[in-house]
Amino acid sequence: MLQFPRYSANDSLQMIMTEPMSSPKPIPEPIFLVGVGRSGSTLVHEILAHHPEVAWISRLANDLPHRPAANRALLQVMDLPIVGPMIRPRISPSEHYGFWDHLYPPFSNPCRDLGADDVTPAVRTRIREAFRHCLPPNRSRLLVKVTGWPRVAFLHSVFPDARFVNIVRDGRAVAYSVAHFHDWQGWRGPYGWRRGGLSQENLDTWSQYD
Repeated sequence: MLQFPRYSANDSLQMIMTEPMSSPKPIPEPIFLVGVGRSGSTLVHEILAHHPEVAWISRLANDLPHRPAANRALLQVMDLPIVGPMIRPRISPSEHYGFWDHLYPPFSNPCRDLGADDVTPAVRTRIREAFRHCLPPNRSRLLVKVTGWPRVAFLHSVFPDARFVNIVRDGRAVAYSVAHFHDWQGWRGPYGWRRGGLSQENLDTWSQYD
């Protein structure tokens, strides 16, 4: 009678993490989901992330930003026949700005829009190499969600062949959702909106209302 070894999720992750590092994968036409916060991008991100050929950023990349291969290992474990379905409900794709800030510190909370001029050769190489190590062999498309401050020009400079999907929701629904979000600081005034300072004209208009 054949006997098969039994592995736990931790055993499987450890085996993959200790395998010799393969050559990092190229990143053909990565997909970026962009838009304002509270626009429904999280739902779209989660739906697309279930595609078996799509790679995305997990919490491991955020917790271990200096070891992007950990993200690749986790996605490989998720593709295992028995272990994968057990851990997939506990793992969700997200923006994980800690990973981005490790690669480019101003990324998550800049004082202005990030553009192509902010991308130096060193920054481009650092970001591309990190994401190449995040992709497992069987997942060829990178899916990333980035909301808030406009960064399309910045990302396009790093990934010239990227595809951008702009998520648009009725502005009234967005405003209602933002106002009821637990982390909203808009009641502090314009400087709590995290969108930079107002022009003098807009500030004068704002000051006319209670």
